Amino acid sequence: MSLPDKRFVCHVGAHVTGARQVQRYLRDNVDQLERQGLHCVPRALMGKLVGWGPKLVADPDRFAQELGSAWRSPGIDGVLVSHENTIGRPFGDGGGGLYAGALPTLEALAGVSEPAQRTVVLSVRPQADFLESYYLQTISEGAWHTFDDWLGALDLDDISWMPLHEQLIATFGVDAVRVLDFAEVGSDPVAHVREFFRLIGVDLPADLHVSPVHHPRPSEKGMRMVLAANPYVRTTDERMGLRAFLQKNFSDRDYPSPTLLTVEQRAELNDRYGDEYRRLVAAQPVGEARP
Repeated sequence: MSLPDKRFVCHVGAHVTGARQVQRYLRDNVDQLERQGLHCVPRALMGKLVGWGPKLVADPDRFAQELGSAWRSPGIDGVLVSHENTIGRPFGDGGGGLYAGALPTLEALAGVSEPAQRTVVLSVRPQADFLESYYLQTISEGAWHTFDDWLGALDLDDISWMPLHEQLIATFGVDAVRVLDFAEVGSDPVAHVREFFRLIGVDLPADLHVSPVHHPRPSEKGMRMVLAANPYVRTTDERMGLRAFLQKNFSDRDYPSPTLLTVEQRAELNDRYGDEYRRLVAAQPVGEARP
């Protein structure tokens, strides 16, 4: 087995940028992708091997064994993974932009995949949308802080995507890093999947079928209900049951969306980060398509 002839493609996140849509496509099209020489590592297995990052740092050999086993399989010359928890959580102490603690995991990921040809995809969205969506994810996971309290604990001068992008380039090389702009494709599952595979240089069928992932956002009414209920929810089953009930009966499909950022706050974030975001998603290398 000659590793320089092998390929490793890793979709590292970020959260609330449609990773589950890519993962659904990978899950539903395992056979087709294997015929194209790509082995897909399931998200559940990535959770065991990588988790939120420290698992891979502490025990890289388990992931290295998974890659080696796939690369030795007849007809397989590439391994493809999508796992939005790989780079950890977006907000932490000490500054350094979004996902400031990702570097040890990225270095471990580079170590286990060397010297294969690497492509790393980072999905991003504008800061204002990211903040609102990530907050709603936290309350879906059981938190009950208000948006104003949660936002007030963040340093809004330190939520750039650029430091993470620079870490990816420093670790894997500028030609290996791709950026998927969720603002362009997030609402269209077919466009989202097509763009992901275009970035990694893999052709897809012309008549592409993509099963959409539906995660209705809570309405204003639903958000107030979950904030009131979460302090009393004790188990995972209770939390999942509450989430399913609110998604079915009190989502933004049927009621007004919650008011989170004010018009002024959104404009301020766009003034602060809009230009660098446009530069981030504007120009990047794209691999040659593989049949």
